[in-house]
Amino acid sequence: MVRFLKVKHFEDQRRELVARSEIHRRMLQLEMANVKYSAVLLKQRFGFMRLFRKAWRFAAPLAGGFLARKQGKAGNAAGFFGAVMSGVKMAGELLPLFKKTDDSGVREPSSSERA
Repeated sequence: MVRFLKVKHFEDQRRELVARSEIHRRMLQLEMANVKYSAVLLKQRFGFMRLFRKAWRFAAPLAGGFLARKQGKAGNAAGFFGAVMSGVKMAGELLPLFKKTDDSGVREPSSSERA
């Protein structure tokens, strides 16, 4: 009889622990869903910063080219060379903008890189 009561007591404890475990598991799932949702909202809210950074990379050299008033010693030839170099630098900054990227900002490999 004593043994039967002890077993029943342990079975009751086990059921209670299983119920608590299930409650905690569900709460953890809910919290993870909240974290994922908050991360998406944060990414949407600060998504304009990525666009601004890309636009600034393009606008800064362009504005510098318009605002700089340097004359080369050799006349117009040095100015032309500087403009070409500035254009090459700007093209290097713009090229990554046109490469295909996924949502995480990681560039997808081209067909030649996959082989």
